Amino acid sequence: MTATDISEKALLTARQNARSLHALIDFVKHDILTEVLPGNAFDLIVSNPPYISEKEKKAMSKNVLDYEPHLALFAGPDPLIFYKMIAEKGKQSLNQNGAVIAEINEHFGKEVSDIFREAGFIKCQLIKDLQQKDRVLIANVQL
Repeated sequence: MTATDISEKALLTARQNARSLHALIDFVKHDILTEVLPGNAFDLIVSNPPYISEKEKKAMSKNVLDYEPHLALFAGPDPLIFYKMIAEKGKQSLNQNGAVIAEINEHFGKEVSDIFREAGFIKCQLIKDLQQKDRVLIANVQL
């Protein structure tokens, strides 16, 4: 298993958690926007990328804004940029019958599905959360 993050602090916490659980995980500092995926063949890519747009920031709870790293929350001017990169680079790095599972912004389910379809993923399924909002995308390379 390989786990990546752009934040060294997040990787440090994840390494500590893995050690306490005796989990064998290769942690890599990685920027999906500028670097190829580490490794060359994956069965599954799971991601919870930043997906909140700056205009949504005003409606967010203070406890989230005060305690969650903004790097992990906000996607910048293009709230779909991380999905574009995950679709493009994931398609190149997945094994046959591989899949991507990603948490998504409830407002962009159709757009995220379209990005993965355009990248060549065969099946894209949206899963709703407990409030019946689009929350997870499952995209398969082949069926």
